Amino acid sequence: MLHCLTRRAVVGGIAGAALAARARPSTAQPQAPAFGYPVGLTGRVLGDGFVVRHGYAAENTWFNPNWLHTGEDWYSLDGETGGANVYATAAGEVVFAGSEYPGRVLIVRHAAGLYSMYGHLDYALPVAAGDRVARGDPIGTVLLQRGGRAPSHLHFEMRTFLTVPEVNGDAPRYGLGCGFQCPPGPGYWPIDAPEHPSA
Repeated sequence: MLHCLTRRAVVGGIAGAALAARARPSTAQPQAPAFGYPVGLTGRVLGDGFVVRHGYAAENTWFNPNWLHTGEDWYSLDGETGGANVYATAAGEVVFAGSEYPGRVLIVRHAAGLYSMYGHLDYALPVAAGDRVARGDPIGTVLLQRGGRAPSHLHFEMRTFLTVPEVNGDAPRYGLGCGFQCPPGPGYWPIDAPEHPSA
């Protein structure tokens, strides 16, 4: 018996295969973003209920006029920010935990030469230098500050360096308080100074 493929049979076979493929459930899982928000309240989505009051490269005229902010200051919309949970914004290795900012500073090294810096943390940290963290892992809480120039907040930075000679390395400029070989670096940088690597 001789079987001939007709045009109708070929088109019907292709259409049937396409419909069958479309009807199968997809096994692909959606990819989570590589980075997330650095702060959150228990039981809520990270970042929900917070606002960046002093942004990156903004002049904070009431606090430090003629200087640019090197990060973002996150504040709670619901009142006191002190005690808010702080989370790793991406997977990486803790490369610094210490200082007096006031409060502790934590720095995490991520892939592609990126670093996240978390300032004004409570002194009791659940992680230490050398620890590996995943995106969303708890890494501390915001320090409760009373009577200071600024209310409690998280100072958060994304940057491409741990130390740079003229910013926070072996030749720091402009008399900034962090000093020699100080990974946290300054929270502000002179507006007219070009040396800051993120300027």
